[in-house]
Amino acid sequence: MDIEIMQIAKLSRIKIDGAVAKKVEANLNRIIQSIKDLPEFDQNENFFNPENVMQLRADVVKDFGFDRNDMLKNAPQVKAGCVVVPKKID
Repeated sequence: MDIEIMQIAKLSRIKIDGAVAKKVEANLNRIIQSIKDLPEFDQNENFFNPENVMQLRADVVKDFGFDRNDMLKNAPQVKAGCVVVPKKID
């Protein structure tokens, strides 16, 4: 597969020089080849085997001795016991 690294860089508005472009192209080719090498599977096959149930570890709550209020002292802004972060979605 021929990957146009410089075209991708231009569309992504990324400045890239020739040496780095060759390295990125080689890495992308390896990634694409590894995906092509994945085995095929039958979509009608049932992957869940009820006779072989997956054993999960038990959730155990550990008390590390930290006080919530002491940890929140380091936050720049706190509201209702939670750290306030800037809104990124309108």
